Amino acid sequence: MTAHTDNLFEIKDLDLVQIEREARAMQARALADMFSALRRGIVSLFSRGTEARTA
Repeated sequence: MTAHTDNLFEIKDLDLVQIEREARAMQARALADMFSALRRGIVSLFSRGTEARTA
């Protein structure tokens, strides 16, 4: 019975490690998306600024 209980704890620990890896990957992706959106916003801001001056 003890071996079975230990096995369940090992599985839970591995699941927690996998969940943590997925969470870190999601955070990294969200950060990359944020910087991409920021870059697009800055490019858009400067491109609108030059069009407004030439009009």
